[in-house]
Amino acid sequence: MTVAYLSQASEPLPHNLEAEQALLGAILMQPRDALPVARSIVAPADFHEDVHAAVFQAMLALDREGRVPALPLLAAALRGEPDIAEGVTVVGYLAKLAAGATSILNVPDYARTVRDFAVTRRALDVADGLKAALAGHGALRPFEAVREAVGACDELLSVRDKDRGVQTSLAGAIRDAHAAASARRDRGAPEIATGLTDLDRKIGGFDRGQLIVIGGRPAMGKSAFLEYLQITTARAGQGSATFSYEMNASEFGVRAAAYMASERYSADRLEYAAFRQGLFTERQGQRVAEAAEAAEMLPAAIISASGMSVHDLASRARRIKMDFERRGADLAILFVDYLQLVTPSKRYSGQRVQEVGEISTALKTLAQQMNVCVVLLSQLSRQVEQRDNKRPRLSDLRESGNIEQDADLVLFLYREAYYLKQLPDPSIADVEKLDQVQNVVEIIVDKQRHGDTGIVRVFGDMATGIFRDLEAWR
Repeated sequence: MTVAYLSQASEPLPHNLEAEQALLGAILMQPRDALPVARSIVAPADFHEDVHAAVFQAMLALDREGRVPALPLLAAALRGEPDIAEGVTVVGYLAKLAAGATSILNVPDYARTVRDFAVTRRALDVADGLKAALAGHGALRPFEAVREAVGACDELLSVRDKDRGVQTSLAGAIRDAHAAASARRDRGAPEIATGLTDLDRKIGGFDRGQLIVIGGRPAMGKSAFLEYLQITTARAGQGSATFSYEMNASEFGVRAAAYMASERYSADRLEYAAFRQGLFTERQGQRVAEAAEAAEMLPAAIISASGMSVHDLASRARRIKMDFERRGADLAILFVDYLQLVTPSKRYSGQRVQEVGEISTALKTLAQQMNVCVVLLSQLSRQVEQRDNKRPRLSDLRESGNIEQDADLVLFLYREAYYLKQLPDPSIADVEKLDQVQNVVEIIVDKQRHGDTGIVRVFGDMATGIFRDLEAWR
């Protein structure tokens, strides 16, 4: 029912008065069932009518106190509100809404309609703000104005991603878990497999919604492992995007070309250091061309992310997701290389631990909102080098902040061969050991929210970025 004395402005902003009234009426009819659904989708500020916002705010306040927001209690809570019109009190108005309600089945639809019109109004505000920011002297700062507008639009897009937390019952959660486990059993493999049998067996592969941290000291193979993972997952049909803060797209392309041109030719490997210097044969060049052609079919993107904040990253990730969807692909995994180079916000300026914690928490939230896996590379502190046993541990995460808390899985890469090569006067035993571990990479599972910790050893060729199960190369 639409009441004529509401929304009398000459040019009202876009809204749906009937949806707002129907939502409030349904809540009044069955508050215990309808309010939890409504509050998971809308907030008081989403209502166009001030009186509706005040009523919904009062409903939420009563609910937080453990009281049912029925009409008599609302009447007391709203006693100070002015009349809606001459002779029309708020309580009388609510009574009419409750009397006109027929069902709560459409509460989610009513709530989303209210929310979507609220987003429309905010988008118009952003457009007006951008227009104003570009007027006059603002025309000299277009990139700053556009960046702020893009950030505001990204916040609006995030509303669509999450519905502000969807409530479910315990029974529903169990059924969802059963369905996911059954699907994994039927596939016979993790949803996002690393391609390394022993590692997948240990960690169960990667899952959407997870934040996975891969740490290591320089020269341990972090970037090479990331490049391997992106190619492997893309070949499995899982869309991916790498935000590279350390390398530009061309440098990443050199590594990918060497990997793809070498993986089936162990006797004629194309090392990326040589390839970058133009030292390759005609046959190797042909294999690179074939790799580029094969890569055209892969759902994989590379972003040179230097200077990007975590907010910029989230905004770009959402645009990539929409672009993938237009092409019939699905964005499943984001790679970030690496944490310490992500530009922090100004909120904790100079407080590095808080800055890093803000970044890791934002990436964890992004993983859950977008239903993607986020793989975050992290540099380790120098204290690793001061120990006799240089295998990393959780305390080595630089400026750890909330990393340990936010991460669902923490993997460390360790290459004993690297340290054996640094010995100034190696013994015969050291030389023999180096021969044994020359291409062995230890993947140390130091935190796993849903499983045990431990070490998985794999084959890793740092010159080409090839990773394989260890037994396959012995």
